[in-house]
Amino acid sequence: MTKRRSPTETISPNIITTTHINIGEITIDTEKLEAQVTINITVKPTDEPQLFGIVLKFVGIFSYVSDYSPEAVKEFLQNGSLSIILPFARELLLSLCTRLQLPLIVLPLIQFAPPPDEPDTRE
Repeated sequence: MTKRRSPTETISPNIITTTHINIGEITIDTEKLEAQVTINITVKPTDEPQLFGIVLKFVGIFSYVSDYSPEAVKEFLQNGSLSIILPFARELLLSLCTRLQLPLIVLPLIQFAPPPDEPDTRE
């Protein structure tokens, strides 16, 4: 994380940022039945000069039972691990912004699955 500003310089509370969330390296240990995924999050202001930049890297370590194939575990890590790790990332980012006296930056909510079809209740 970098913060570049003089003590007299203030950052507008209406600052617009760009956020990049990427799933990084995935490793699966079939002997220990453990899998690991890295999630990289970068937040930067869109306007120049960029007075701050935040880079977070999370590592999720998951255990699984032998009933699951490595392909199924990899699919979960690619599609489901973000929904588990993102709330922790959101909390950490808000905490950092508060402590560093930056405008509050909230990670976007991401819809991981389409909503279920609602049954037709008309008769």
